[in-house]
Amino acid sequence: MTPPPTPSPERLERVERMRGYFALQLSLARRMSDLTGEPLGATTLRYTNFHRRFGFGRWTGEAAAGWTVYAEALDAAADAGAQLSLACEMFLRAPDEHGHETGRHAFGCFACEPPKADGSVNIHFLNLDTDAGGGPLAAAKLSRRQAEIAAMVRFLRERFPEVTHIRGRSWLYHLAAYRRVFPPAYVDSRTPYDGPVTLHGNGLWGQTIDSWERVRPDVAQALTAALPGMDPQAPWKVFPLQGLATVAPLSAFETFYGLGA
Repeated sequence: MTPPPTPSPERLERVERMRGYFALQLSLARRMSDLTGEPLGATTLRYTNFHRRFGFGRWTGEAAAGWTVYAEALDAAADAGAQLSLACEMFLRAPDEHGHETGRHAFGCFACEPPKADGSVNIHFLNLDTDAGGGPLAAAKLSRRQAEIAAMVRFLRERFPEVTHIRGRSWLYHLAAYRRVFPPAYVDSRTPYDGPVTLHGNGLWGQTIDSWERVRPDVAQALTAALPGMDPQAPWKVFPLQGLATVAPLSAFETFYGLGA
């Protein structure tokens, strides 16, 4: 059998940054295992984003073969330290992530899904622009983010003339730095989204780390404090920032970015 490639120094540095992130996710998975009686491998599959982070792609109901091997090792691990070591080893061997999910139309940090039957389009955000100038929502990068959304709007108008509205759903709408990217009508529409919310994607887990993938101590502390009282029917409620839903006409985006009708 060919041995796995030696991790690069950058990958080794990254996994050290992310140890706290993996540990936090495992703590929630262990709590779900305690509450439901399910094996830790099963709760880690459903309530962490490890399946995706380890290079197996989006979990859609059937785990990858490589995941099964990991889950068995996780269930056999002696303690939390051994469980964390397994996660770090898996991440070291995983391929690098390549941005937005397949099937989405990407525009820098943003991407959109194909239009739905009702004429709406859902948008998504990824941190793909962290450097010496700061994270993707740094004030100096506002024009860059707005240009990405403007490009998306032009694309939608030209490629999908049936599109009428843009929708979003994210905890990021709690942040002024994120809201300033968008038209006021879109921002002012935000309403609580009460689930059900999946935890096997980036979703709510994104609020637990900063732009450099380091755990945010205040968020980690709040989430950890909420775990003893977690409702196994609604585990997403332990996160400090819940999802907000937004919607506005495509025309509001065109006006805001000066794109015309």
